[in-house]
Amino acid sequence: MCGYSKKEELIGKPLLVLAKFKEKTLRHLGEIQKRGGWAGEDAIKRKDGSVVDVQIQAMLIKNDSGSPICMQASFTDLGLKKASEEALKDAEFKLGERIKELACLYGISKLIEKPNISMEEVFEGTIKFIPPGWQYPEITCVRIITPDGEFKTDNFKDTVWKQEDDITIKGEKYGTLEVCYLEEKFKLDEGPFLKEERNLINAIIHQLEKMILERQSRRMLAENEARFRELFKNMSSGVSVYEAVDGGKDFIIRDIKDSKKMAIEGIFILQMIADSLFRCYITTVVGVRKFKRSGYILSPCLKGLLYFRNNISCCRVKIVYR
Repeated sequence: MCGYSKKEELIGKPLLVLAKFKEKTLRHLGEIQKRGGWAGEDAIKRKDGSVVDVQIQAMLIKNDSGSPICMQASFTDLGLKKASEEALKDAEFKLGERIKELACLYGISKLIEKPNISMEEVFEGTIKFIPPGWQYPEITCVRIITPDGEFKTDNFKDTVWKQEDDITIKGEKYGTLEVCYLEEKFKLDEGPFLKEERNLINAIIHQLEKMILERQSRRMLAENEARFRELFKNMSSGVSVYEAVDGGKDFIIRDIKDSKKMAIEGIFILQMIADSLFRCYITTVVGVRKFKRSGYILSPCLKGLLYFRNNISCCRVKIVYR
């Protein structure tokens, strides 16, 4: 600490050789003699003449008769102590920021998971979760622009202190997320923003993109199902819908048009729904096997066409009456 490499360089020398401010050090020595000890901060000189701030703990050692025989003291480099304190404060700050970011992501995730919540409600909720996740929530404002409308915090103002990125669906721009500060702050990683806040924007956009894509897929599936149902309903001939099971080794009957009226080989088709194709057509197993190979059922009562979807997931069969 003091720059001396050998203890012999100090042994036998007066304590004041280390004192930067001799009068101040003498007052401290007086306190030690008067009270038996002293603790506080002072400055000492190194061997090279430089100065170091130290924390001193000193105690007077006395003999049995109460006469002082020596003094014991410890020195702590305040520079190292302050550096450690600063490092601790920095770690605590970063931990606090990460907790805020996780709370933001968790809140948006739980919002998206709510049943029957609309995309508009998700966007409205998202802009409220974002400001508390940023370093200066009191001056943070947010805007999300989508084909469904513009969603922004009440204090939103488009400023030069901004982070933004596109919301992209299937390679095409769907919308934009913008986070702005309302006043200037010290320059950090990305203007006044932390690099972790850029990572947070990316994570939020990923959540929104995933939600939007899932909603679009469900809507398309519902529309296709409705079109199929309408077609199914208006077809003049009987049609069966099957679902593949056991890797396509068998099929389960899921629906049959006019099932209440139709019968095949004395079996009412309504009884076949949710049953196995092999079980219902056990007398035409050879035909069914050929159907699986070539796509056609060679039965006395029906013929059909297998439709491959997602590696054999369903098929339709046209019922032909004789």
